[in-house]
Amino acid sequence: MAREEPARTSVPIIAKSLLSSLRRRYLYYFRRHYVDRQLRLRKGNCDDCGAVCCLRTRKCFYVQDGKCSIYGTRIPKFCMIFPVDKRDIKLAGVEDVCQFTWD
Repeated sequence: MAREEPARTSVPIIAKSLLSSLRRRYLYYFRRHYVDRQLRLRKGNCDDCGAVCCLRTRKCFYVQDGKCSIYGTRIPKFCMIFPVDKRDIKLAGVEDVCQFTWD
């Protein structure tokens, strides 16, 4: 079975996603208390839209058989914690997609 190619995305969307990812990695490794607090305050559920890690294509081409095809391992924790906070959603440009909220 041939693998479907991801839809082309614009540079601003890719840049936002990369910035969001880098920020999330920084928070995960250096501001762990903040991340833990935000995740406890987060409300809602993920609907597995793949909007962030897949750069808004709605088809996740990074995850295959439960593993990240970029890292060759199971999905990294700093990817799975998306979104950490409202800013994470805004930086990724998925305000219209993501179902998570904070009080």
